[in-house]
Amino acid sequence: MSWKNTWILVGVAAGLFAFIFFVERRLPSNGNQANAPRLVLADYAAGDVTAVEIQVGEKSLRVERTNAVWRVTAPVPYPAQQGRIQSLLEGCSKLRSQIAITTSEIANQQRGLADYGLHPPRITLRLFEGAKRQEVLIGDKTPVGERYYLQVGGKNEVYIVDDTFLQLLPRNMDEWRDNSMLNVRNLAFNRIEVRSGQRSFELQRDTNLLWHITKPMQARADNPKINRIVEELSLWPVRFFVSDDPNVPLEPYGLQPPQMELIFGQGSNDLAVVQFGHSPTNDTGLVYARRMSHTNVVLAPRDWLEPLRAPFTTFRDKRVLSFEAAQVEQIDIRSDETFSLRRATNGVWQVASQTNFTADAELVQYLLNNLAELEVIGADGFVKDVVTDFTPFGLEPALQQYTLLASRTNSVAVTNVVLAQLDLGSNHIGSVYARRVGEDSVYAVPVSDVRRLPKALYELRERRLWSFVGTNVTRVKIQQGGRARLFTRNTRNNLEENAIPPALAPLSTEATLENLGRLRAEKWVARGEERLAVYGIVPDGHEILFDVTNGERVQTYRLRLGKSAPSRNQYAALDFDGVPVVFELSRELYQDILRDLTLTPATSQ
Repeated sequence: MSWKNTWILVGVAAGLFAFIFFVERRLPSNGNQANAPRLVLADYAAGDVTAVEIQVGEKSLRVERTNAVWRVTAPVPYPAQQGRIQSLLEGCSKLRSQIAITTSEIANQQRGLADYGLHPPRITLRLFEGAKRQEVLIGDKTPVGERYYLQVGGKNEVYIVDDTFLQLLPRNMDEWRDNSMLNVRNLAFNRIEVRSGQRSFELQRDTNLLWHITKPMQARADNPKINRIVEELSLWPVRFFVSDDPNVPLEPYGLQPPQMELIFGQGSNDLAVVQFGHSPTNDTGLVYARRMSHTNVVLAPRDWLEPLRAPFTTFRDKRVLSFEAAQVEQIDIRSDETFSLRRATNGVWQVASQTNFTADAELVQYLLNNLAELEVIGADGFVKDVVTDFTPFGLEPALQQYTLLASRTNSVAVTNVVLAQLDLGSNHIGSVYARRVGEDSVYAVPVSDVRRLPKALYELRERRLWSFVGTNVTRVKIQQGGRARLFTRNTRNNLEENAIPPALAPLSTEATLENLGRLRAEKWVARGEERLAVYGIVPDGHEILFDVTNGERVQTYRLRLGKSAPSRNQYAALDFDGVPVVFELSRELYQDILRDLTLTPATSQ
């Protein structure tokens, strides 16, 4: 016989006996409604609880609610985790038990309540509703199953509850402490200050919620970046609570003196101050910190601190201009040409003093976007902060100037107010010197960004070049290399080629003419007769002339074609007021032109 098997059987038998004695004999029968599941705390309302105490042996933890906010009040005052406490209170309201040990059964035990770990209790939970108090006593674990003995103060019976309720109780005080390193969301602050040895800087937020650097110099600040860092700081967690002793020696933590300080304030009042020391030798990913409002030392992840160690210049606003595009009603440009654009009531941009020129709305928006996104080139882009003579930078007077204005109405008249003004000067190693109106600083912006800004009026011209119906084209002349090809519309309204014998144009030619009637420039490129050859637009090159009839009036359009552009579009030119302007023609339309409106040896004459 195996002794090992014998002892296993003995252990199983003992377990079954314990289960029957302590649990099964107290389970309710199907007909026993008196022992049905019932609330353990019947006279209880979670929303009315004003304080909670948890005592384990000689140690106790107390939290109190004031103005709907929970705080730890003992053993040390500290902000509390609101959700953890609320979960316990809700757990108390749902606490049920099917099994109860009666007073007579307790009396039959040799040691009474002590046999259940309830005299004294292992854990005492006290719930205060003003002056009213309820106690929940928690004892030992039952011999079988994940259950515990529980007694409510003032009642003699003992309940058996599962361990899910015990999981709502904190194992130590730290579990109910607020583990936010900086709860800045609840701070009404408008100042942030960082001090680190000889290096320090200060940020202040104005009434328009815009941040500015105020120390060590006055400068605009990068608002999205600062707001993002503040939001991240609100998520900065405490990993470990090291010491609550206000007299703890600070030198071992690198906090005497602190290596760095972070201050959140309102005006001259400091609302929250955190001091930082060095990292523990066994974990460089953490840093010692001291929160002055609690005078305790904690360990927190070091990563959150790194953005604040950067030079203050990284917090400067790299955008040269700040404005709301929707407020811009007039744009004054002084460059190769001087002109103004005004926004009409229907949203159309028109050139002031010219009635035959409508600006392209997309190109004007593109100009505003480029001005809004124009940034200095890194830290080196802040060339000089205080300048008294702008002449060496080509900014006095500026070589190019873009002024954005809005209309303001007062009791006397409507006046224009400058929203933003950009002055551009000399080139300097891949950049252009720039200045913002109202500031004495000089910046450097990428020359590639400046090239995207229009210098002449034609660069903002409406890109829909003309509009006609293809069937209104009565004559098409194609010229190329000294040869020509001619189509005219016959009495049957068909295009017919002037050749012997005459040949009708294919249906695709009519479709191409229809598309040419809605010709649109993909991009304006250059202007002037002297610029044409650069883009492959030469005498005896490929050109098309259209005669379009509109009632009694006949208008001739001339389209000259050049070489391919890097964008794979095709360079082309039209004359405006007798001056040729080069633009990019879509590649798709050019393929149609090559198929239907070009010269071939068989049809040339």
